[in-house]
Amino acid sequence: MKRWIGILVVLSVACSNGTESNGSPSSADATSAGDTLPEGDQNGEDPRCAACAAISGSHCDLSLPENPCRCPSGSHQTSAACVPDTNCQPQSCNAHGSCTDATGAVQCSCDRGFAGDFCERCADNFHADGSGGCTDDPCLPNPCLDQEGYRCERDGTTARCECLPGSHATLTGCALDQVCSDTSCNHHGNCSDTSGVLSCTCEHGYLGRACETCNTDAGFHDDGASGCTEDPCTPNPCMAAHRQLCAAQGSGYSCACEDGFHLEDDSCVVNESCGAESCSGHGDCAIHEGRRQCTCAAGYTGAACESCDLAADYHDDGEGNCTQDRCLPNPCTSLHQSICVADPGAGYRCDCDPTWHTDGIGGCSQDPCVPFPCEATQACRVAVGEAECYTPDCNDLNPCTIDSLVQGICHHDNADNGSACTTDICIVGQTCNEGTCQNGTAVICDDHNPCTQDHCENPTGCLYTNDDTLVPPNDGFACTLESCSAGMPLHTPSDANCSDGQWCTGVESCLPNHPSANTNGCYRHDVPAAPTTYVGPCRNYQCNENTDQFELVTRPAGDSCNDTIACTTGDVCTEQGVCLGTLTGSCNATPTCQQTTAWSGDLNIVNAQLQGTLKTNGGSLASTSKTSTTVYFYLVAHDTGVRHKIREISFRYNGTVNYDREGNDSYSTVIPPGIYDVEYSRGYDEPNGGLPYTYLTDPNDPFPMGRRLLQTNVGIGLGTNTLNLDIPSATLTGTLMNNGGSLANTSKTSTTVYFYLVAHDTGV
Repeated sequence: MKRWIGILVVLSVACSNGTESNGSPSSADATSAGDTLPEGDQNGEDPRCAACAAISGSHCDLSLPENPCRCPSGSHQTSAACVPDTNCQPQSCNAHGSCTDATGAVQCSCDRGFAGDFCERCADNFHADGSGGCTDDPCLPNPCLDQEGYRCERDGTTARCECLPGSHATLTGCALDQVCSDTSCNHHGNCSDTSGVLSCTCEHGYLGRACETCNTDAGFHDDGASGCTEDPCTPNPCMAAHRQLCAAQGSGYSCACEDGFHLEDDSCVVNESCGAESCSGHGDCAIHEGRRQCTCAAGYTGAACESCDLAADYHDDGEGNCTQDRCLPNPCTSLHQSICVADPGAGYRCDCDPTWHTDGIGGCSQDPCVPFPCEATQACRVAVGEAECYTPDCNDLNPCTIDSLVQGICHHDNADNGSACTTDICIVGQTCNEGTCQNGTAVICDDHNPCTQDHCENPTGCLYTNDDTLVPPNDGFACTLESCSAGMPLHTPSDANCSDGQWCTGVESCLPNHPSANTNGCYRHDVPAAPTTYVGPCRNYQCNENTDQFELVTRPAGDSCNDTIACTTGDVCTEQGVCLGTLTGSCNATPTCQQTTAWSGDLNIVNAQLQGTLKTNGGSLASTSKTSTTVYFYLVAHDTGVRHKIREISFRYNGTVNYDREGNDSYSTVIPPGIYDVEYSRGYDEPNGGLPYTYLTDPNDPFPMGRRLLQTNVGIGLGTNTLNLDIPSATLTGTLMNNGGSLANTSKTSTTVYFYLVAHDTGV
C-alpha cells in the first residue's frame, strides 16, 4: 500500500496589514482588549433620528424601533436629557452585570469578560465577539468567514485559518484529501484509502466525512477546544458575576457562587461578616450560609438585638440598654420630688429631694410652716430657718377688706363688690372686686391743646404748661408745616411741598380743604390731557416737557411687540406702526405624548392662587359697551382641554345708548397648577347642528365679539400667581365688490349674505 503525504499550509493571522507575505488570505485584526461595546447603528441622517437632537446627551440607535434615542450606559432618559442613574435601572449595567444601589449610588458587578463602571466595555484580555458580547476566543468573531474552505483554529491567544478537516492546502486554496494524512480525520478517527476512496472511522461522539462534527444525538457537543464532550460544564456555561462554578447534573448543570459569596435573589453577593456592632453589642454574632445571625443576651430581641424584650418585661433604661428596674430611666420628674424608690406593690414611689420635705398634699416644700405646725388661734412665720407661732397684726392695708382677729387668726373679709375705693389721686372710679381695689381709670389731664405739657402729680392733680418746642399732631396733610407759638398750634400750607415743577403733571397747590385734594393735602389742577384715541401697541402719545405738548410716537420698525395671535412668532412693529408676526404652523395642532410614567403613591389635590388686572387695548378697562353680551375669560388646560373660568364681565343698560360695565378691573381666584392657554370669549354661539360663530361687533364697542387665545403656554405654579390680561382689538375696514366691480344693490332672493373671519386658534 502506498501512502501519500499531503502538505498542510498554516495561515497565520499575525500580519498587521491583513495579508500574508506569500499572498495567502488572513483574518482581520481582532478587536483589542478593553474595546467599548457597540451601542447600535447611529445614523444622524435617518429622519427617525431627528427627535434625538432634543434629548441632551443621547445618540440615535436604529436597532431600537420604538424609541431610537439611546442614553449612554449608566444613565437614563428623561423628557429632555440623559441623566445619571441614582438607582438601578434595566440598562444600568448594560445587560452584562448585576446592579445594586444600597449605598445610594449605582454599583455594577460585571459578568465574566466585561469591565467598566457600568460593564460598558470588555475586560483586559477580552474583546468584542461581534454579537454584543465579550470573549477571549481569538476565533470570535470568525476571521476566516470570507475564505472558502478554511476554518479558524485557536492557538493560545492567536487565531489561525486552516483548511477544513479532510482537506489540505494547495497553492490555489484547499482541496479534498485523496490519500490519508494526519488531519484527514480531524485527529478523531482512523483513516483508510485502500479502496482508492478516502474514508474515516470516527471515535465515539464524532460524526462527518472527516469526523469534524459532534454526535448531538448521542449527547455530545462542542467543547470549545476543537473536541466533543458529554460534560455539560464544558465549555463553562456559567458566566454571571461571581456565579461561575459549574456542577454537572445528569445531562444538565447548575451554577454555584464562588467562595466568599452566597446566592441572594438569583445573584451572588458577598458573604456578610461579624463586627463589634453586628448585634448592637447585646448578643453573639455567627455567619450561617453567608448571612449574619445574632443570638441576643437576656432582655434583648430583634434581628440585630436592637430592641428590648417587652414580653419579658424589659424596657429601655434611657442609656441604650434594657432593664427591668422601674426606676430606670427615672420616672420622678416633678420639681423637687425626683428620688425614685422601688416599691414592691406599686413598682416605685417618688420621694422629696434632700433638704426638702413633704408638704402634706402630695408635693415637696422647704417652708418650715408647711404643713402648718401651730395652734388654730395662731399664725406661723419663719425665724432663723425655723417655724415660729405668733399672734399677728391683722391690718393688711387693703381698702377692700374688713380686717378682724378671731381666736388668734386674722380674717380679711372682702368688702362688698362695687364699693368705692382709691389707691392714687391720679386714678378715679376704682371699685372693690373680690377683695381687690381695681379697675378705675387714670385721671386724664387734657386741655385739648397739643402745645401744652399735661400731666397729673400727687397730691396736686392736673398741671398744664405751655411748651412752644412741641410739634402739634399732623393735620393729616403732608404739605402743611406744623409748629407751636405761645401755646397755640399752627398748620401753615406750603405749595413747595406739592409742586414737582413739571408741565406734564399740571399745577400742584397745598389746599387741604379743597374737595379734590389728595391725602397729602395737595390739589393738582390744569393737568394737560393726552388724546384718548387708542393707537395700538406700536404707537403711543408721550408728553414732551420741552414743547409742553403731547406727541404721537411710533416705535422703530423691527421692535418686538405682541400681536396677541397665539400661533405667530417674531412679532415686530412695521414702519406703519402695526404689530404683526409670522405664522409658525397650523393653529389647531394638538400635542402628543412623548413618554408615559407609571403612577404610584397618594393623590394630593393642590391649588394655586391667581390674581391680576384687566385692561382694554393697554389702557384702563372700558366702562361701557354697546351691547349687553357678557365677556368671559378662561384658562384652557393643556392636559385636559377643560376651560377654567377666571372672570366674567356683565353689563347693565343705563337707559341711554350704552350698557354700563359692572365690577372692578381686578380678579382673584383659585385654580389647579398647570400649563394653560388664556381664552377670551364674547358673543359666542354654537347652534344645534351648525358651525360656532360670534356676533358682529359694533365699531364703537371697546369689547370685541370673538373667541380667541390671548396667551399660550402660561405656567401656573403653587403659590400666588399674577396674570394681567389685556383685551386687544384691531380696527378692520375694507370694501366689498362683485366680480371686480361695485357691489350689486339687488338680489333675486331675500337670503342674507355673510362674511366671516375664521379664527385659527379656536375655529370660531
